[in-house]
Amino acid sequence: MMRQDYNVLKITLIFLLILVFNLFHYVLSAPLTNLHHLIFRLNYLPIVVAAFWYGWRGGVGAALLITLILLPDMFLFHWRVSSDLNSLLEILLYNVVGTVTGMLSSAEMRQRQRYNETAAQLAKAEHLAQLGQMAASLAHEIRNPLQSLQATTSMLNEAKSRAAGLEGDLKPALERSEGTESRRNELASIMREEVERLNALVNDFLQFANPKPPLGVETDLNHLVEKTVEIIQLRLSSSSIPLHLSLMKGLPNCRMDPEQIQQVLLNLLENAIEAVEEEGQIQIVTRYQSDAVFVDVIDSGKGIDPADIPHIFEPFFSRSARGAGLGLSICQKIIEAHQGKIWCRRNDDKGCSFTFSLPMVN
Repeated sequence: MMRQDYNVLKITLIFLLILVFNLFHYVLSAPLTNLHHLIFRLNYLPIVVAAFWYGWRGGVGAALLITLILLPDMFLFHWRVSSDLNSLLEILLYNVVGTVTGMLSSAEMRQRQRYNETAAQLAKAEHLAQLGQMAASLAHEIRNPLQSLQATTSMLNEAKSRAAGLEGDLKPALERSEGTESRRNELASIMREEVERLNALVNDFLQFANPKPPLGVETDLNHLVEKTVEIIQLRLSSSSIPLHLSLMKGLPNCRMDPEQIQQVLLNLLENAIEAVEEEGQIQIVTRYQSDAVFVDVIDSGKGIDPADIPHIFEPFFSRSARGAGLGLSICQKIIEAHQGKIWCRRNDDKGCSFTFSLPMVN
């Protein structure tokens, strides 16, 4: 409903209350004194409601309208209702209550408006500060790959110059040429890795600044975990880190965006691999309780400083040299967009556990 229509509805309600109460006042016979007194008291209701909704204008306006309705009865038809001092004082009290209540309500409205304006300014300032921090962090993170690309390009140019200036007999020239080609391939590989790193950084910043709303696809979470493990298996094999799956049978399906939840799993697994030292291991557990499904990513790595846990999901917070510190913040945004929760805790023995929950399909 539009705001204008809502205002019309509220004004109509106030008028109806006033008219209904005072219509009974005119219709009831004079001997029913108690009912007349009750109606006089009921008139305070539309006055207070009008003051609450529209400030002093509403309170005074409602009181004046009731006064205009009652005065003819008191002075022209006094044979029905006594127009004594008590009735006049009651009408005067209507106007006092309407004025005082309206002034208090107006003051509260102004205070609320100032609060909303201040909150909006603070939110804008916080947003600008976050954008500034994001820009500074992005510039810092991009500078390192750019410096690496610049150095690699210089080396490639030097290798090209050396290849062009090969002299001597054929065999030494071929050997030097083969060495130059190998070095050139190595430098090209470095450039490719740095470009991929830049692309990942830009994607993280774009996803953090403008997250996509999740799709609501009914998904088997256990199957998604298994697919994610297959994707990261090469990294696990090269690190010689064992990964154990403990997937609950009969796990209820969840309504989710599979691609986004897989991104969360990959991010948590990447962090776990980085944290796990020699002879460490990683475990993924799925379970459900009440109306939610839970996923635990548990590692026996170096753990997290207890002082860092309250800040672990803040943007740009990171103790790692890798990345811009947006991974866990993006994970939190994704899970919360799915109406779920994500948290971190230290294990009793070693390492830490990340857990996120998702609502089950009813």
